[in-house]
Amino acid sequence: LDQDKDGQTTCAGDCDDQDPQNVLGNPEICGDARDNNCSNTADEGCGGLGTFVSTQTGNDNNPGTQALPVASIKEGMAHAVQLGAPRTVYIAGGNYFEKVILVERISLEGGSQCSFASCSWARDPVAHRTSIRAQDEEGLLAPATITKATRLDGLRIVGQTGGSSSGYGRRAITLDGGTPTITNNRIEGANVSGNSTRTVALSILAPSVDQGGALIDGNTIIGGDSSETSLGIEMRHKSWPPPNPAVATITGNTIRGGDAPRTRAIAAWVSGPGTLIEDNTITAGSSSDTGGSWGIEIGGTATINANRINLDRSQVGVCAGASTLCGGIASESSTSRITNNVVIGPRGPMTTALLLSEREVPAGTVVVNGNYLDGGGSQFSAVATTTAAIVI
Repeated sequence: LDQDKDGQTTCAGDCDDQDPQNVLGNPEICGDARDNNCSNTADEGCGGLGTFVSTQTGNDNNPGTQALPVASIKEGMAHAVQLGAPRTVYIAGGNYFEKVILVERISLEGGSQCSFASCSWARDPVAHRTSIRAQDEEGLLAPATITKATRLDGLRIVGQTGGSSSGYGRRAITLDGGTPTITNNRIEGANVSGNSTRTVALSILAPSVDQGGALIDGNTIIGGDSSETSLGIEMRHKSWPPPNPAVATITGNTIRGGDAPRTRAIAAWVSGPGTLIEDNTITAGSSSDTGGSWGIEIGGTATINANRINLDRSQVGVCAGASTLCGGIASESSTSRITNNVVIGPRGPMTTALLLSEREVPAGTVVVNGNYLDGGGSQFSAVATTTAAIVI
Protein backbone atom coordinates (compact mmCIF):
# COMPACT_ATOMS: atom_id res chain seq x y z
CA LEU A 1 0.00 0.00 0.00
CA ASP A 2 0.86 3.68 -0.25
CA GLN A 3 -1.53 5.11 2.32
CA ASP A 4 0.32 8.40 2.85
CA LYS A 5 0.48 9.05 -0.95
CA ASP A 6 4.21 9.80 -0.94
CA GLY A 7 4.86 7.75 -4.08
CA GLN A 8 6.52 4.86 -2.23
CA THR A 9 4.92 1.63 -0.99
CA THR A 10 5.95 -0.33 2.08
CA CYS A 11 7.29 -3.05 -0.24
CA ALA A 12 9.47 -0.45 -1.95
CA GLY A 13 10.98 0.63 1.36
CA ASP A 14 8.59 3.16 2.96
CA CYS A 15 9.25 2.70 6.68
CA ASP A 16 6.26 4.79 7.84
CA ASP A 17 3.25 4.68 5.54
CA GLN A 18 1.38 7.16 7.76
CA ASP A 19 3.90 9.99 7.24
CA PRO A 20 4.87 11.29 3.77
CA GLN A 21 7.98 12.91 5.26
CA ASN A 22 9.51 9.48 5.85
CA VAL A 23 10.54 7.79 2.59
CA LEU A 24 13.53 5.67 1.60
CA GLY A 25 16.04 8.04 -0.04
CA ASN A 26 14.63 11.25 1.49
CA PRO A 27 17.10 13.80 2.88
CA GLU A 28 17.18 13.90 6.67
CA ILE A 29 15.44 16.95 8.17
CA CYS A 30 17.53 17.80 11.21
CA GLY A 31 15.52 18.44 14.34
CA ASP A 32 12.11 16.95 13.49
CA ALA A 33 12.68 13.70 15.45
CA ARG A 34 11.64 11.62 12.42
CA ASP A 35 13.41 8.93 10.45
CA ASN A 36 13.05 10.84 7.18
CA ASN A 37 15.34 8.60 5.12
CA CYS A 38 14.16 5.27 6.62
CA SER A 39 17.58 4.36 8.03
CA ASN A 40 16.13 3.24 11.39
CA THR A 41 17.66 6.36 13.02
CA ALA A 42 16.01 9.76 13.54
CA ASP A 43 18.06 12.92 12.90
CA GLU A 44 21.19 10.99 12.04
CA GLY A 45 24.30 13.08 11.45
CA CYS A 46 22.67 16.17 12.94
CA GLY A 47 24.60 16.32 16.19
CA GLY A 48 21.49 17.41 18.05
CA LEU A 49 21.05 20.53 15.90
CA GLY A 50 17.98 21.59 13.91
CA THR A 51 16.86 24.51 11.77
CA PHE A 52 13.45 25.27 13.30
CA VAL A 53 12.67 28.88 14.22
CA SER A 54 9.87 30.33 16.35
CA THR A 55 9.79 33.94 17.50
CA GLN A 56 7.22 32.99 20.16
CA THR A 57 8.70 29.90 21.81
CA GLY A 58 12.30 29.90 20.60
CA ASN A 59 15.60 30.86 22.17
CA ASP A 60 18.83 31.32 20.22
CA ASN A 61 20.62 29.21 22.83
CA ASN A 62 18.40 26.24 21.93
CA PRO A 63 19.55 23.48 19.55
CA GLY A 64 16.94 24.48 16.95
CA THR A 65 14.88 21.28 17.03
CA GLN A 66 11.09 21.20 16.81
CA ALA A 67 10.94 20.70 20.57
CA LEU A 68 13.50 23.47 21.24
CA PRO A 69 13.54 25.95 18.33
CA VAL A 70 15.76 29.00 18.01
CA ALA A 71 14.20 32.47 18.04
CA SER A 72 15.79 34.20 15.03
CA ILE A 73 16.10 33.43 11.34
CA LYS A 74 19.77 34.41 11.51
CA GLU A 75 20.47 31.68 14.09
CA GLY A 76 18.42 29.15 12.12
CA MET A 77 20.54 29.92 9.05
CA ALA A 78 23.74 29.58 11.12
CA HIS A 79 22.62 26.08 12.17
CA ALA A 80 21.88 25.23 8.53
CA VAL A 81 25.37 26.32 7.48
CA GLN A 82 26.91 24.25 10.28
CA LEU A 83 24.90 21.20 9.21
CA GLY A 84 25.89 21.70 5.58
CA ALA A 85 23.97 22.76 2.49
CA PRO A 86 21.52 22.16 1.00
CA ARG A 87 19.28 22.87 4.00
CA THR A 88 15.93 24.45 4.69
CA VAL A 89 15.19 26.75 7.63
CA TYR A 90 11.62 26.14 8.85
CA ILE A 91 10.09 29.35 10.26
CA ALA A 92 6.96 29.48 12.39
CA GLY A 93 4.34 32.20 12.04
CA GLY A 94 5.04 35.56 13.66
CA ASN A 95 6.88 38.82 13.05
CA TYR A 96 10.65 38.74 12.59
CA PHE A 97 12.33 42.14 12.89
CA GLU A 98 15.80 41.31 11.61
CA LYS A 99 18.19 41.75 8.72
CA VAL A 100 18.24 38.65 6.50
CA ILE A 101 21.09 38.02 4.04
CA LEU A 102 20.65 34.85 2.01
CA VAL A 103 23.29 32.12 1.95
CA GLU A 104 23.63 29.88 -1.10
CA ARG A 105 21.56 26.65 -0.88
CA ILE A 106 20.12 27.65 2.51
CA SER A 107 16.39 28.05 1.82
CA LEU A 108 13.77 29.78 3.96
CA GLU A 109 10.29 28.27 4.34
CA GLY A 110 7.59 30.11 6.28
CA GLY A 111 4.13 29.24 7.53
CA SER A 112 4.67 26.59 10.23
CA GLN A 113 2.57 26.45 13.39
CA CYS A 114 4.39 26.93 16.69
CA SER A 115 2.99 29.14 19.44
CA PHE A 116 2.84 29.21 23.23
CA ALA A 117 -0.52 27.39 23.09
CA SER A 118 0.72 24.51 20.93
CA CYS A 119 3.54 23.61 18.58
CA SER A 120 2.65 21.08 15.88
CA TRP A 121 4.82 22.54 13.06
CA ALA A 122 1.95 21.85 10.64
CA ARG A 123 2.44 24.11 7.62
CA ASP A 124 -0.17 26.61 6.44
CA PRO A 125 1.37 29.92 5.23
CA VAL A 126 -2.03 31.65 5.28
CA ALA A 127 -3.08 30.60 8.79
CA HIS A 128 0.44 30.96 10.21
CA ARG A 129 1.81 34.01 8.42
CA THR A 130 5.56 34.45 8.76
CA SER A 131 6.51 38.13 8.33
CA ILE A 132 10.05 39.40 7.82
CA ARG A 133 10.14 43.16 8.34
CA ALA A 134 13.03 45.06 6.78
CA GLN A 135 15.46 46.79 9.12
CA ASP A 136 17.18 48.94 6.49
CA GLU A 137 16.64 50.36 3.00
CA GLU A 138 17.67 47.28 1.01
CA GLY A 139 15.49 44.81 2.94
CA LEU A 140 16.10 41.08 2.54
CA LEU A 141 19.30 40.74 0.48
CA ALA A 142 20.33 38.16 -2.11
CA PRO A 143 24.02 38.83 -2.94
CA ALA A 144 25.70 37.71 -6.14
CA THR A 145 26.58 34.27 -4.68
CA ILE A 146 22.90 33.21 -4.67
CA THR A 147 21.46 30.98 -7.42
CA LYS A 148 18.07 29.36 -8.02
CA ALA A 149 19.12 26.54 -5.67
CA THR A 150 18.24 28.95 -2.83
CA ARG A 151 14.48 29.28 -2.19
CA LEU A 152 12.18 31.71 -0.43
CA ASP A 153 8.72 30.21 0.04
CA GLY A 154 5.60 31.00 2.04
CA LEU A 155 6.81 34.28 3.58
CA ARG A 156 5.49 37.80 3.96
CA ILE A 157 8.33 40.27 3.36
CA VAL A 158 7.70 43.95 4.11
CA GLY A 159 9.84 47.01 3.32
CA GLN A 160 11.00 49.52 5.92
CA THR A 161 8.78 52.57 6.34
CA GLY A 162 10.35 55.98 6.71
CA GLY A 163 11.29 59.24 5.04
CA SER A 164 14.00 60.20 2.55
CA SER A 165 16.26 57.42 1.33
CA SER A 166 19.12 56.72 -1.06
CA GLY A 167 18.66 56.69 -4.83
CA TYR A 168 17.61 53.05 -4.74
CA GLY A 169 14.80 53.77 -2.29
CA ARG A 170 13.32 51.51 0.35
CA ARG A 171 12.98 47.91 -0.82
CA ALA A 172 11.40 44.80 0.70
CA ILE A 173 13.78 42.49 -1.25
CA THR A 174 16.98 43.37 -3.12
CA LEU A 175 18.57 40.94 -5.56
CA ASP A 176 22.07 42.41 -5.78
CA GLY A 177 23.21 40.12 -8.58
CA GLY A 178 21.64 37.12 -6.84
CA THR A 179 19.13 34.93 -8.66
CA PRO A 180 17.12 32.94 -6.07
CA THR A 181 13.83 31.07 -6.48
CA ILE A 182 11.07 33.21 -4.93
CA THR A 183 7.72 31.40 -4.74
CA ASN A 184 4.38 31.71 -2.93
CA ASN A 185 5.29 34.82 -0.95
CA ARG A 186 3.59 38.13 -0.23
CA ILE A 187 6.05 40.96 -0.92
CA GLU A 188 5.02 44.46 0.12
CA GLY A 189 6.70 47.76 -0.61
CA ALA A 190 6.73 50.15 2.35
CA ASN A 191 4.62 53.28 2.60
CA VAL A 192 7.12 56.16 2.59
CA SER A 193 7.11 59.95 2.51
CA GLY A 194 9.48 62.85 1.93
CA ASN A 195 11.53 64.09 -1.01
CA SER A 196 13.72 61.66 -2.99
CA THR A 197 11.88 58.67 -1.61
CA ARG A 198 11.17 55.59 -3.72
CA THR A 199 9.42 52.46 -2.52
CA VAL A 200 10.02 49.12 -4.25
CA ALA A 201 8.65 45.72 -3.34
CA LEU A 202 11.24 43.68 -5.32
CA SER A 203 14.40 45.26 -6.75
CA ILE A 204 16.46 43.23 -9.27
CA LEU A 205 19.82 44.95 -9.80
CA ALA A 206 21.96 44.36 -12.89
CA PRO A 207 24.04 42.47 -13.56
CA SER A 208 22.46 39.10 -12.77
CA VAL A 209 25.47 36.86 -12.12
CA ASP A 210 23.59 33.71 -13.16
CA GLN A 211 22.45 34.48 -16.69
CA GLY A 212 19.53 32.09 -16.21
CA GLY A 213 18.15 34.76 -13.89
CA ALA A 214 15.94 34.67 -10.82
CA LEU A 215 12.64 32.75 -10.75
CA ILE A 216 9.74 34.83 -9.41
CA ASP A 217 6.64 32.61 -9.42
CA GLY A 218 3.26 32.50 -7.68
CA ASN A 219 3.76 35.55 -5.46
CA THR A 220 1.59 38.51 -4.52
CA ILE A 221 3.71 41.64 -5.03
CA ILE A 222 2.35 45.04 -3.99
CA GLY A 223 3.92 48.46 -4.45
CA GLY A 224 3.73 50.81 -1.47
CA ASP A 225 2.55 54.40 -1.34
CA SER A 226 5.08 57.18 -1.84
CA SER A 227 5.37 60.93 -2.31
CA GLU A 228 7.67 60.26 -5.29
CA THR A 229 7.87 56.79 -6.93
CA SER A 230 6.25 53.41 -6.26
CA LEU A 231 7.31 50.19 -8.04
CA GLY A 232 6.14 46.60 -7.61
CA ILE A 233 9.10 44.99 -9.43
CA GLU A 234 12.04 46.90 -10.87
CA MET A 235 14.92 45.70 -13.04
CA ARG A 236 17.52 48.43 -12.95
CA HIS A 237 21.28 49.09 -13.08
CA LYS A 238 23.49 49.29 -10.04
CA SER A 239 26.12 51.26 -11.97
CA TRP A 240 25.93 52.78 -15.42
CA PRO A 241 26.46 51.31 -17.88
CA PRO A 242 25.85 47.85 -16.38
CA PRO A 243 28.37 45.23 -17.59
CA ASN A 244 25.46 42.82 -18.11
CA PRO A 245 21.68 43.19 -17.84
CA ALA A 246 19.33 41.83 -15.20
CA VAL A 247 17.49 38.61 -16.09
CA ALA A 248 14.41 37.06 -14.48
CA THR A 249 11.50 34.73 -15.10
CA ILE A 250 8.37 36.41 -13.69
CA THR A 251 5.41 34.03 -13.94
CA GLY A 252 2.07 33.40 -12.29
CA ASN A 253 2.21 36.38 -9.93
CA THR A 254 -0.33 38.99 -8.86
CA ILE A 255 1.45 42.35 -9.12
CA ARG A 256 -0.07 45.70 -8.20
CA GLY A 257 1.31 49.23 -8.33
CA GLY A 258 1.03 51.64 -5.42
CA ASP A 259 -0.17 55.19 -5.01
CA ALA A 260 2.44 57.81 -6.00
CA PRO A 261 3.07 60.62 -8.50
CA ARG A 262 4.97 57.99 -10.54
CA THR A 263 3.94 54.36 -10.23
CA ARG A 264 4.69 51.11 -12.13
CA ALA A 265 3.67 47.53 -11.34
CA ILE A 266 6.74 46.32 -13.31
CA ALA A 267 9.59 48.57 -14.46
CA ALA A 268 12.04 46.54 -16.60
CA TRP A 269 14.56 49.17 -17.64
CA VAL A 270 17.64 46.93 -18.02
CA SER A 271 16.10 43.50 -18.57
CA GLY A 272 18.23 41.22 -20.71
CA PRO A 273 17.69 38.37 -23.20
CA GLY A 274 15.95 35.43 -21.53
CA THR A 275 13.69 37.63 -19.39
CA LEU A 276 10.14 36.25 -19.41
CA ILE A 277 7.06 38.04 -18.03
CA GLU A 278 4.23 35.54 -18.44
CA ASP A 279 0.81 34.60 -17.02
CA ASN A 280 0.73 37.37 -14.42
CA THR A 281 -2.23 39.42 -13.20
CA ILE A 282 -0.91 42.99 -13.29
CA THR A 283 -2.70 46.11 -12.06
CA ALA A 284 -1.52 49.70 -12.44
CA GLY A 285 -1.56 51.91 -9.36
CA SER A 286 -2.80 55.48 -8.93
CA SER A 287 -0.92 58.58 -10.08
CA SER A 288 -1.77 62.23 -9.67
CA ASP A 289 1.25 63.83 -11.34
CA THR A 290 3.32 63.89 -14.54
CA GLY A 291 5.03 60.56 -13.76
CA GLY A 292 1.95 58.59 -14.73
CA SER A 293 0.86 55.05 -13.99
CA TRP A 294 1.68 51.89 -16.00
CA GLY A 295 1.23 48.16 -15.65
CA ILE A 296 4.56 47.40 -17.38
CA GLU A 297 7.24 49.84 -18.49
CA ILE A 298 10.07 48.19 -20.41
CA GLY A 299 13.27 49.64 -21.80
CA GLY A 300 15.23 46.40 -22.06
CA THR A 301 14.65 43.00 -23.68
CA ALA A 302 11.88 40.59 -22.68
CA THR A 303 9.08 38.33 -23.80
CA ILE A 304 5.77 39.61 -22.39
CA ASN A 305 3.23 36.84 -22.93
CA ALA A 306 -0.27 35.88 -21.77
CA ASN A 307 -0.59 38.46 -18.99
CA ARG A 308 -3.80 40.12 -17.78
CA ILE A 309 -3.15 43.83 -17.33
CA ASN A 310 -5.75 46.10 -15.68
CA LEU A 311 -8.46 43.51 -16.24
CA ASP A 312 -10.12 43.90 -12.81
CA ARG A 313 -11.46 47.44 -13.09
CA SER A 314 -12.35 47.58 -9.40
CA GLN A 315 -8.64 47.26 -8.54
CA VAL A 316 -7.21 49.55 -11.21
CA GLY A 317 -5.76 52.84 -10.01
CA VAL A 318 -6.69 56.30 -11.26
CA CYS A 319 -4.31 58.36 -13.40
CA ALA A 320 -5.70 61.80 -12.69
CA GLY A 321 -3.29 64.07 -14.58
CA ALA A 322 -5.16 65.82 -17.41
CA SER A 323 -2.04 65.90 -19.63
CA THR A 324 -0.29 62.72 -18.43
CA LEU A 325 -0.43 59.56 -20.54
CA CYS A 326 -0.94 56.36 -18.54
CA GLY A 327 -1.46 52.83 -19.75
CA GLY A 328 -1.05 49.08 -19.74
CA ILE A 329 2.36 48.53 -21.41
CA ALA A 330 4.93 51.21 -22.27
CA SER A 331 7.75 50.07 -24.57
CA GLU A 332 10.44 52.75 -24.46
CA SER A 333 13.35 51.88 -26.75
CA SER A 334 12.85 48.22 -25.89
CA THR A 335 13.47 45.02 -27.83
CA SER A 336 10.50 42.88 -26.89
CA ARG A 337 7.86 40.36 -27.90
CA ILE A 338 4.42 41.37 -26.69
CA THR A 339 2.09 38.46 -27.40
CA ASN A 340 -1.25 36.99 -26.31
CA ASN A 341 -1.93 39.51 -23.54
CA VAL A 342 -5.17 41.17 -22.46
CA VAL A 343 -4.23 44.81 -21.91
CA ILE A 344 -6.59 47.60 -20.83
CA GLY A 345 -5.60 51.17 -20.02
CA PRO A 346 -6.10 52.39 -16.44
CA ARG A 347 -8.79 54.83 -15.36
CA GLY A 348 -8.08 58.43 -16.32
CA PRO A 349 -8.50 61.10 -18.99
CA MET A 350 -5.34 60.15 -20.99
CA THR A 351 -4.99 56.37 -21.33
CA THR A 352 -3.73 53.73 -23.74
CA ALA A 353 -3.31 49.99 -23.73
CA LEU A 354 0.09 50.09 -25.46
CA LEU A 355 2.69 52.82 -25.98
CA LEU A 356 5.54 52.30 -28.46
CA SER A 357 8.16 55.03 -28.12
CA GLU A 358 11.87 55.79 -28.24
CA ARG A 359 13.87 57.62 -25.58
CA GLU A 360 17.58 58.44 -25.82
CA VAL A 361 18.39 55.36 -27.94
CA PRO A 362 16.63 53.72 -30.91
CA ALA A 363 14.25 50.88 -30.21
CA GLY A 364 15.02 47.36 -31.29
CA THR A 365 12.46 45.11 -32.94
CA VAL A 366 9.16 45.05 -31.07
CA VAL A 367 6.74 42.25 -32.00
CA VAL A 368 3.08 42.84 -31.09
CA ASN A 369 0.91 39.84 -31.93
CA GLY A 370 -2.26 38.14 -30.73
CA ASN A 371 -3.16 40.67 -28.00
CA TYR A 372 -6.48 42.14 -26.92
CA LEU A 373 -5.89 45.91 -26.53
CA ASP A 374 -8.39 48.34 -25.06
CA GLY A 375 -7.57 51.98 -24.29
CA GLY A 376 -9.70 51.89 -21.13
CA GLY A 377 -10.00 55.36 -19.62
CA SER A 378 -12.90 57.05 -17.89
CA GLN A 379 -14.88 60.25 -18.31
CA PHE A 380 -14.01 63.07 -15.92
CA SER A 381 -16.32 66.06 -15.67
CA ALA A 382 -14.99 69.18 -17.45
CA VAL A 383 -12.01 67.20 -18.75
CA ALA A 384 -11.71 65.89 -22.28
CA THR A 385 -11.06 62.16 -22.28
CA THR A 386 -8.62 60.65 -24.80
CA THR A 387 -8.16 56.89 -25.02
CA ALA A 388 -6.36 54.73 -27.59
CA ALA A 389 -5.56 51.08 -28.01
CA ILE A 390 -2.05 51.87 -29.31
CA VAL A 391 0.00 55.09 -29.18
CA ILE A 392 3.18 55.30 -31.27
